[in-house]
Amino acid sequence: MKRWLCASLALIFYASLLPWSHADYLNYRAHDIVSDGGNITGFDNITNTGYGGTSRSGDIITKGPWVDVRAYGAVGNGTTDDTTAINTAIATGKNVHLGDGTFLTTGNHSLANGADGQRFYGNGQGKTTLKRLSGTNELLRMTGKNFTKVSALTFDGSGFDNTSLYVAGTEQTVEDVAFKGTGGTSYALVTGGCNASRIKNIQFAGDNYGQLKTINSLYTSYSNMMGGSVNAAGYAILITNDSNNLSFYDIYTEGRILIDGSTASNPNINFYSLSGETALSSGTWFESNASGNNNVNLYGVKLLHSGTSTDPMFKLKGFGVSINGAYIRRTGVSAGAIFNLLDATNVSIKDVMDYNDTAHTFISSAADANNITLINNYSHTAGAAATNVFTGSGMITSIGGNIKTTFASNANNVTIIGSGGTINTAGFYSGTDLILIGNTNTITDAGGFAIKLYRQANVPDTDNTVNTMRDKINSIFTILKNNGLMASP
Repeated sequence: MKRWLCASLALIFYASLLPWSHADYLNYRAHDIVSDGGNITGFDNITNTGYGGTSRSGDIITKGPWVDVRAYGAVGNGTTDDTTAINTAIATGKNVHLGDGTFLTTGNHSLANGADGQRFYGNGQGKTTLKRLSGTNELLRMTGKNFTKVSALTFDGSGFDNTSLYVAGTEQTVEDVAFKGTGGTSYALVTGGCNASRIKNIQFAGDNYGQLKTINSLYTSYSNMMGGSVNAAGYAILITNDSNNLSFYDIYTEGRILIDGSTASNPNINFYSLSGETALSSGTWFESNASGNNNVNLYGVKLLHSGTSTDPMFKLKGFGVSINGAYIRRTGVSAGAIFNLLDATNVSIKDVMDYNDTAHTFISSAADANNITLINNYSHTAGAAATNVFTGSGMITSIGGNIKTTFASNANNVTIIGSGGTINTAGFYSGTDLILIGNTNTITDAGGFAIKLYRQANVPDTDNTVNTMRDKINSIFTILKNNGLMASP
């Protein structure tokens, strides 16, 4: 009893040293601790007066800063309908905890009925499951409130064709969540109107559904997402309706990715470490389909493709598109380009290793593809390199690598430096610049061009034409220096 009294006095003393706001926050002053005759036997014997008091019945929290859905009648046994109990818990505005088990629900739960900053969480993926009992409502909507968080549970759509989790609002967080059982054309996770939110550590089971759809979301990050699921259209990730300034980190998918600008453009989309493993019979793996999808950048790509699709693996439109570092391996494919550029401007493709079993095109371009920079791209195709085919394109700079180059028609303003691939100028547009420097393979002059420069070190200052060419070469030297391919003087 003396030890108990001393401990109580010590707690009172230290609590008195804190500002009252801090002491009230802690709420573990001596008179808040209840003893059973001198011994503290466990958490059941501690009552917290903060947040209206905390109490529990067995292992179920019934009152406090967070609530357990079982306190409101949820069972989590995989057979009982727990819909009403979950809604009641959310309506308290307190953090909602789901313990171990499978909680059946007809869905349509909404954090809009709770409070800003509310958490909805379980004990972990595979331990806590929120499973659709019937209907096609979303299982949970993070809408109407901001700064909320959903974490540590699995969403199971039971094969119904609808979204499991819909996220909207400011600074929302979804973390350590798994999805399975969504069906048809739906996406398991939809971020619609998200601003400055974080989606991370997400697993998608390999079922018939899309993984992620973004709608009008901005300044949101998606990290450590992986899974093998695709929807009926074959898409795993769909970015659409004026989504912009999105960042993706450490993404793995076995489905297709589409940045869809058919309704509204989606600028400033960045992927850092993007991996895919596909077996497409048709279709493109990564596509940005509108000229308004500006500044789409991929840093570090690995694609393993074993299907028979002869469509390009990447279709790129827009201004300011770049691929920076990629390994692309295709087996069992007859032909078809790796990259297709159409209505694309200021394109940079750098440090790509293309390994293919059959002859194919590395880059195909069409009208309105301009200002294309290619640096250190290599190809291996049954012992031979792939080919760049430029049609109606202009302002092309290719540096290093071993890709072959063919001009199909009306290409212009082209510079090729240090290439190990063959060059065929058939179709090059007469009267415009073609500059060739230090290329080590066969050059077939089957077209007309104004200026041709082979391994020429000194350019004489004789007339305006040569001056113009010298200015262009100086700009190329700048590109070389900026990419670490040439030392500054």
